[in-house]
Order: sequence, then structure tokens, then C-alpha cells
Amino acid sequence: MRAWISAMGVVFPGGKGRQAFARAIVRGESLAKASRLRPEILAAEMEENLKPLVERRGLAVLSRGAILAAAAIEDLAAAEPWLLEEQVRAECALVVGTAFGHIASRAEFHQDARRNGARWVSPILFPNTIINSLAGHAAILFGLSGPNSTVTSGRRSGLEAVIRAATLLTAGRAPRVIVLGCDEVSQTSLRGLDSLREGAWDAPELAIPPGEAAGALLLEAAGPPPARSIGRLLGAAERSSVRKGVSRAVEEAMRAALADAGVTANEITHLSLSGRYGGGIGQAEAEAALAVFGGKTPRMCLQQVLGETFGAQGVLAIAAELAVRNEAASEFSPAAHWPEGPFLVSSAETTGATCAVVSV
Repeated sequence: MRAWISAMGVVFPGGKGRQAFARAIVRGESLAKASRLRPEILAAEMEENLKPLVERRGLAVLSRGAILAAAAIEDLAAAEPWLLEEQVRAECALVVGTAFGHIASRAEFHQDARRNGARWVSPILFPNTIINSLAGHAAILFGLSGPNSTVTSGRRSGLEAVIRAATLLTAGRAPRVIVLGCDEVSQTSLRGLDSLREGAWDAPELAIPPGEAAGALLLEAAGPPPARSIGRLLGAAERSSVRKGVSRAVEEAMRAALADAGVTANEITHLSLSGRYGGGIGQAEAEAALAVFGGKTPRMCLQQVLGETFGAQGVLAIAAELAVRNEAASEFSPAAHWPEGPFLVSSAETTGATCAVVSV
């Protein structure tokens, strides 16, 4: 499973664009602060109004999640204006990975239905209750006419979307695919996290501040490298945790991704794990990484900067590594401070794990 990564776009609480993202990752400081929605808790949130990030009409009826997704594509297109040429747009597919989609819009719609009855719900809000309309809205805004789909599998959604995109390329369904990972922070999601913390769950990751961000990667079919390439997807794999547990699923996914990429564990210079260490999913990933790679491989946890970004995590992790490595010649990130060679990104959930191997 190979594909070229030709470009990226990203919007996050610290700004937008590859260079700003690289600076934030190298700094390593948490972007969480008092939430604009609930000041008593910490969250890594974007500004209240996201519309200035998208230079398109027709945003009034879109959910926050849809505008967040569009903003990442807008940033990608700003760096690669050739993407907006008619023929290119007509052949470009879009795969979105999201854990919750328009969760606030769905909650508002169903709240109105309960309060006033189904006959009085807003038809304007209804499209934002459908999980794949997030990808549909983005495709319409940018005229992307290729295959369009949405993947939703919790924190694994982003990397699962990468696998789906690579499959489209391999099958010849499209010459290029935009893979997008995004999830919003809303009153609804914050209430949901509160209910988990107050329940029977004993998971350290629930104490991590929630975060919202969106990352977009442009994948092109394997072959001669395009002149604008910033990285290469070498392999990927996913494994279920049914009857084996999360740690075993992560270990199997890591080994399968390495085999698909044709590289050994010793060749991997960096790991990007999805969970914070100390218990729960993070502990399971750490145990699997120790079994596969030993204790010598440097690791990065994106949560320490962006918080828990849920379905966006996998795409953002790849984008973070590529952003830093492609900006390594600048004054803020000397090449010597960041390992070279292929890296592995892991996204784990109670349901299983998905891993991808990428190189610059």
C-alpha cells in the first residue's frame, strides 16, 4: 500500500499552515487553555468564528465541523493552487475521518424534535445530522467530483481514512485523494466527556483536555515521485482487539504495517502514539511499542500539544511529522534535532488499532 503525499493543510488552535504547525510541534507546549464554552475546564479550541478561514460562499448553514474541514482544505489549496483547476478538481476524491462529525448540530436537531415534535424540526439543520454530509459539504465547496466517503471509527478514523484513500488510488478510482481528519469541540462533546468521567470509567485519557483541529493530506498514486512530494505512505494495517485485547491488537497492527511497508523495526526512527502514557489505551500502545521496537525508538504524543483530537488524530500525527521534517532546514528546527528515516503512526481504541508507516 504505497502512495505519495504531495501536500498538506492544517488548522489548529495555534494558527494554520505547515510552518506554524511545525513550530507548535517543536515547541511542544500545550495549546489548551480555559474553554470559551466552559471556562472552568481546559480545552484546545479554535476561535469561535471559523468562517474567516474559508474564502467561500455558502457557509451560513454549515456546521462547525464542516467549516473546520473546509478550512483545512482551504489551507492545502492556498499552498497548492493547481488543485483548484477544473480538471484536477473533477478527478480528486475526498475521504474524511471523524469520530463525531456534526455532533452539536445533531444534538440541536434532536433537542428541537423532542421539545416541539418532529413536524417542527428545522430542515436547514437536517443535512448536518448526517455523518457523511461533512465530506459532502467540503466537496461541494471546492468542486471535488471524485469518489466521496466518510470513515467513523473513533480515534482510528483518521488512519482508517488514509487506508481508504490508498485503496482508491490502488484500484484506479482516482489519480489523487484528499484525506481529511477533523473533529470539533462543542457543548455536546464536553457534556459527553463529563458523563464518562462521572461514570464507571477509570481511563487516564479522559483527563486529557479535548482539542479541535483539522488536517488534510493530498495523496497521489504510487509511481515516479511528483516534484512537490513532501512524504510517502509506505504501508498500513489495522487489527481488531476482539478476543485479544488492545495491546495485542496494537502489536499486530504495528508488525503488519511494517511488513506492508517492507521495512524492519530497526529502520523506524520515530513513533507517534495516540495515547498518553500511564494507563488505558496509552499504556497498551506503550506495551506494544516495547514489544516491537524495544526502548530505543524516540516517541511523540500529539496530545501534549493539541489535546485529544479524536478522529483527527491520525491525519494530524502524519501532518506533524511531515511538517517538522520538511521545515527542518529553518532556524526553529535544526535537522539534527529530529530523527530521519521512516516513522510509524499508531491510532488505538478499545476496538483495535490502525498503524501507518510514512517516510519523507
